[in-house]
Amino acid sequence: MRLFTCFLILGLSATVVFAGQEPQFTGVVNSGQINIRIDSTVSSETICKANKNDRLEVVKEHFGWYKVRLPAEAPAYIKKSFTVLLPEDKNPGSRTAKVEKENVNIRLGPGLNYTLIGKADKNEIISIVSETPDWYRIQPTQNCFGWINKQFVDKAAVLTVPPPVVKAGQKETVASRKPAPLIQETVVLEGTIAPYGKVFGRKATHKLEALNNKTYLLKGSKKSLDDLNYQKVRITGVVIGTGNNTIIEVKKMEAAG
Repeated sequence: MRLFTCFLILGLSATVVFAGQEPQFTGVVNSGQINIRIDSTVSSETICKANKNDRLEVVKEHFGWYKVRLPAEAPAYIKKSFTVLLPEDKNPGSRTAKVEKENVNIRLGPGLNYTLIGKADKNEIISIVSETPDWYRIQPTQNCFGWINKQFVDKAAVLTVPPPVVKAGQKETVASRKPAPLIQETVVLEGTIAPYGKVFGRKATHKLEALNNKTYLLKGSKKSLDDLNYQKVRITGVVIGTGNNTIIEVKKMEAAG
């Protein structure tokens, strides 16, 4: 009997681990006006709505729900006293701030009575949308999350790199093996941000002159990047393109130096 109980406990533990695994993929919303909620229940508070074809970054699955990073339009508020405004002289009217404390709470509304939806790290750069006397409404940080029912989210198609070309005499044929998945590498870089110029169709709007004497192209919130022109920052992002220049999709920015 005791042995059976041990096996039962182990089996339940394995089930819990499986249910709480972290898929970590990009999802595409397949219906309109779908609730993103505080918790993984239909009775929990709604944070915002997701529209059809919206792309969401899924970080966890739990009993029929996906935990996702909140989209840029989701309401998110931080107390002003935990931040310091960055200079506007380069881009008047465009506002960003630096977080000055560790693990600062991000809330659903401008008050301590509103629900917690995430955190901001010390030195993290935040983009200000609007303000009240004591609070900033900001674009959600990378540590702001909500939950969406998984039936409304499909996995986005996996990007692949083309198969190699094999020369057979004077004729070129495509190798028969399947294309390899494109691995999205996360990088952390320090350097100075500068404008990259305006070219139609270009994915990147800014560049990072890194401390390793290399130049990287940056894709992200143009407003936030504009605010940081000619300033030293630490960038956390994902490599989304290589070639003559490496393109980084910015996930997080912090003041450096």
